[in-house]
Amino acid sequence: MSAGVRRRIGAIARETLLTCGALLGVICIALVVGAHAFGITMLVFESGSMSPKITTGAAALAVKTDADDLAPGDVVSVTDSAGRRITHRIVAADEIADGSNDVTLTLQGDANLHPDDETYRVAEADRVIWSANGLGYVISALSSPISIFTAGGSAALLCAIVFRRRSRTENITPSDHHTNTDLVRRGQGTFVSSEGVPSTTELDHDGPSARSVASRLRARSRAITGGAAVAVAIGVLAASGSTASLTTPTLAAFSDQASVTSAVATGTIPDPPVSFVCTNGSFLSGYVDVTWQSWSDAPIGYGYQVVATSADGATTIKTWDVSGTTLPINRSDFPASGDYLVSLRGTDAATGWVSHTGPTVEVRAGGATWELNCA
Repeated sequence: MSAGVRRRIGAIARETLLTCGALLGVICIALVVGAHAFGITMLVFESGSMSPKITTGAAALAVKTDADDLAPGDVVSVTDSAGRRITHRIVAADEIADGSNDVTLTLQGDANLHPDDETYRVAEADRVIWSANGLGYVISALSSPISIFTAGGSAALLCAIVFRRRSRTENITPSDHHTNTDLVRRGQGTFVSSEGVPSTTELDHDGPSARSVASRLRARSRAITGGAAVAVAIGVLAASGSTASLTTPTLAAFSDQASVTSAVATGTIPDPPVSFVCTNGSFLSGYVDVTWQSWSDAPIGYGYQVVATSADGATTIKTWDVSGTTLPINRSDFPASGDYLVSLRGTDAATGWVSHTGPTVEVRAGGATWELNCA
C-alpha cells in the first residue's frame, strides 16, 4: 500500500471519529438543555419495592407534572419529610380544600402490602413516563469519577491528535517545492494537497503559486478538524458529565409496618413473603419443614426470622435466624406436647430491625420424641 493511500485512509478514519464525537456532543448537549427546559429528571432506583415492573438498578425518565394532572395509577417521585426521594404508585389523590391547587397523595410500592405511612402534599410531582431495568447500573458507572476522568483524558487525546504538528513532508517537501513551482509557472505541474495526495493542475501564469494553494488548503483542513475536535471534546465530556448532573437517585422504598429494637431509631423494612408452608417429614422422623419464597429483589442484608410461640402467641418458645428459605423444626424444640404457632418475619442484618409478624402455620407436638406434625 502506497504512502498516499495510507494517508488517505488515516484521514478518513480521523474525520469519521471526529464526526461521531461531534454528533455525540450535540446529542448530549441537547439532552441537558431539554432536561432543564422541559423539567425532565432521570431517576436511578436504589431499591426494589416497585418490582417486578421497576427493579433495583432501573433507570427512569420523569417529567414535572401539575398536581391537577396526577391520577391514581401514575408512578410519581416525591420527597418525604426526611428529604429522601421516594418513587411509588399513586393509590389515592385527594384535593385540599384551602383554595390551593395542592393535593394529598397516598403512595404504595407495587411490591408492598400496605401504602406508605406518610402522605405527601404536593403542588407538582415528577411523573415517570419511561423506565428500563438495569440501565441505572450503566448510568451510575458513567457518572463515576473514574469514568469522567477517562472521558476527559480521551477528549484531550483526540484534540492532541488533531492539532499535532504535521510534518511538512505531508504537504510539500523543500526539494519538490522548487520543481513544482517552476512547472506551475509554465502552466502545468504538480503540488501536494493538505491531505498529502499529489494532484496535477494547470494554472495561468498569473494564478496562485503551489505554496499559496497548499497553505490555504492546510489552513482550511485544520480549521475544519479543529472545530470538530472541540465538538468531540464537548461531546465526550458531556456524555459523562451530563449523566451525573441529570441523574437523581431514588428509593422505591419498602415501607410496610415494622418493629424496631433500638430505643432511639425508627425505620421500615419489607414484610416477609406471603407464602409460608409447613410440610411433614418422613414417617416417625420427628420433624417438619417450613418453607417460603424469597424476595427476588430484596435489599442487601435482608434475611428471615422464624419464631415458634405458644398457641395463644403470648410465649415465645424459640427463634431461628435464617438466610435461606427452608427450616427444619424438630420435636425437641418444643418443651411439651400440644399445639404451637410458627411464624415468619423479615430482618435487616445491618440494623437488627425485625418486621411485624408475617404468615403463620400451626404444628402439633405429641408425647413421643418422634411426634411432630403440621396441624
